[in-house]
Amino acid sequence: MVLITLVRHGNTDANNQRILQGQTDTILNDMGHRQASLVANRLKQERFDKIYCSDLLRCQQTAQAIRDHHVDTPITLVRELRERSFGDLSGLSIKHVFAQSNQQKMDASTFVKNHGGETEKEFAKRVIDAYINIVNEATQEGYQHILIVSHGGCLRSLCLWWTSTTKYEYDGDLDRLRRGHHGNTGVSQVRVSQGNPTVGVVELFSCSNHLNSIDSTFDIPPSV
Repeated sequence: MVLITLVRHGNTDANNQRILQGQTDTILNDMGHRQASLVANRLKQERFDKIYCSDLLRCQQTAQAIRDHHVDTPITLVRELRERSFGDLSGLSIKHVFAQSNQQKMDASTFVKNHGGETEKEFAKRVIDAYINIVNEATQEGYQHILIVSHGGCLRSLCLWWTSTTKYEYDGDLDRLRRGHHGNTGVSQVRVSQGNPTVGVVELFSCSNHLNSIDSTFDIPPSV
């Protein structure tokens, strides 16, 4: 079995403003850096064979904070682990996009596609294919534990795949897992059968205990 730890990037200003950042290359704000430092401290005793990270800066900054405790662990930037593309809708508020799609009597996925972005289906396929490729590489290289740093939308797509297509085992709240929402630097862990990415067990889902020292009134932003 291959143990996979998955982490969402730290907080950004666009997160807090409920703006579709998508593949816009935003950076962590002060809160995001604090979160990255705290998740790095949480994971400092882990032994990672390799780190896979979205090539967008908010993920790279989060991954680097973790890697500061694992200086000998190789890291690979994976473009396919990027957040969903929203085309020319990037930078607009989530409410505005949904209001416009409703006004045009169009589902949100088609609306995004018509503005140069990815449909939900296209986005999910890209992320799942990347995940399968990563698991297959981990198997071929004999890795025991790998880290994936990505985005809320990517992790949500994987959770839906785990619960609808592959039927990963999970003894927690299945509805919560199916919704797949990860807070910033939320940590999940899955143990996957070597050679078969469709067989696995979810051992931890979106745990943010490392953030307990941060003001509990901080609002968890959406995965965009």
